[in-house]
Amino acid sequence: MPKKNGSECLSEIRNNEKLKHLPVIIYSTHMDEKNAEVLYGKGAYYYIRKTNMKELAGILLIILSLMIEHEFVQPVKDKFVFFDQSFRESKVKTN
Repeated sequence: MPKKNGSECLSEIRNNEKLKHLPVIIYSTHMDEKNAEVLYGKGAYYYIRKTNMKELAGILLIILSLMIEHEFVQPVKDKFVFFDQSFRESKVKTN
């Protein structure tokens, strides 16, 4: 997004009465712990590092399945970030 970052966009969504209940997934080139803490605290559901479209499709399938399984409740913090294949595979096996 050229004029704002994901955190700013998430804040606007959470402050909008019509949108604040929507689950938000952050898709970003930035993948750091501090940013993850801020986004999780603002109510983002998942934080994904940008990847190719084929891999993204698989990640979104996993995430949407988890969200449906857990009735669209924000996950615990240690299941918030998706950043590499081994992490995604371990999350699928434990859920």
